[in-house]
Amino acid sequence: MIPSQRDANKAQADKERLILAAEAYSNGLLPAAQGTAARMQQDAQAYKAQVTAVAEGQASRFSQLEGAYAQAPEVTRRRLYMDAIETVLARAHKVIIDGHAGNNLVYLPIDKLLEKSVNREQESGTEGAGSGKDSTDQVTVEGSRSRGER
Repeated sequence: MIPSQRDANKAQADKERLILAAEAYSNGLLPAAQGTAARMQQDAQAYKAQVTAVAEGQASRFSQLEGAYAQAPEVTRRRLYMDAIETVLARAHKVIIDGHAGNNLVYLPIDKLLEKSVNREQESGTEGAGSGKDSTDQVTVEGSRSRGER
């Protein structure tokens, strides 16, 4: 009977030890999960505030643009066109040189464009869809007017 008594005591001790280990694991896991949940909620609230602020800013800009258009439609239309062209040309692969005689020379480096497109295809094939690289295209404009000189 003594060996069976020892086995029973050992089983009871193992049971208590495992219960304490499970409680310790639970006590360590629960606060970490609560912290993660709180951080996710804060991130969501920050994102909501950011999106709301951007939307309100765009709505405000549109309202101002509407007022400007009501006062001077042609000027506003021309300004919108110039801003759009400036945005498009900022991303273009062109070099535009403004000549004094009014002749503009437009250089379009097709060979370099083809090389870039081949390189991009190769990179996207090896890196996957989410490479995270941000390629910026530049435009060199010599002798042209700056933004404030329109």
